[in-house]
Amino acid sequence: EDDAVTVRITKCEETAAPADGGAVASQDAEPTCAVDATVSTTALLLGADGSARTVANAMERHDAARRRALPLLARAVAPRPFSVTRYADDNPKVFRSLPVRLPPDWPRGLNYSARSAKGVVLEALPSDDNGTMCALLLMDP
Repeated sequence: EDDAVTVRITKCEETAAPADGGAVASQDAEPTCAVDATVSTTALLLGADGSARTVANAMERHDAARRRALPLLARAVAPRPFSVTRYADDNPKVFRSLPVRLPPDWPRGLNYSARSAKGVVLEALPSDDNGTMCALLLMDP
């Protein structure tokens, strides 16, 4: 129970598509979030945060500010602070996304993957029923 985490969960929805039918880039989208939030307590919290670690860094800053506001004696007995373990990137990759069209006689519902001895990786996932794949090419810089 000492390691329980309380989280506030708010439902957010992406902004509707423009009237011209075009798309809105995710970095330009303005999500609309509900005012009401659900509060829950859990012993284990898993989350996905991008390489910028926006969520983890905000959690670390918030906890540091909360601890600074505690009286000195309360800090001594308070649970250990939230911290992010940062590892050096010892395997950097350059990537490129690209569409791939399968030959007509190839199966459509499979994920395709190829790896070279030099570290080049191609991962392709089906994106429609016509044989178009969404592929990601990964390679060393």
